[in-house]
Amino acid sequence: MNEDNQKETLRSRLKDIDRVRISFLLKIYYTCFSAFGTIFYFMIGLTGYLIAAVISVPLALLVESVTDKISHGWGKLFYGGRKPRWTKQEQLQGDIRQVMFLKRQKQFPQALKKVNEILKKEPKFAEALFLKAQILWEGYETANGARRYLNIAKGFAPPKEYLYRWICSYYDGISGNVANKNN
Repeated sequence: MNEDNQKETLRSRLKDIDRVRISFLLKIYYTCFSAFGTIFYFMIGLTGYLIAAVISVPLALLVESVTDKISHGWGKLFYGGRKPRWTKQEQLQGDIRQVMFLKRQKQFPQALKKVNEILKKEPKFAEALFLKAQILWEGYETANGARRYLNIAKGFAPPKEYLYRWICSYYDGISGNVANKNN
């Protein structure tokens, strides 16, 4: 459902862009036709309008193309000029969200499979390691495996970030639960 909404939004935006470009092209055509039509009317007469109509089409296309190139160049100048360079971890955020959703839905085998795919692509991804530990603990009650992945994640998470504190807190929670079960 969400994917359909995104596709529909994209189609709507593309239609709006096409409408803007068409209206801009028509404005250019009208301007060219008005200018050449007036000149050719006084030079040739009524057939001057026909000549102006024919000449205005390629001229309007040329002007629109040139202005598009110029505006694209100015846009690059003001807004950085190149595509953003996403880190591998930023590129995998969509997959992380899928894992989180699967975990919330208690679909632990699928979540574990997906997080393993993420970790194959980026083995030092602290957030993915943390999610794997959560899946191992919440889905399979594997305390040792969960703690092992939490220790690995702790090594890759910057100590001043929230994720590091969450990892430490989760580790303490698992240790406390295991201690309670042993008593």
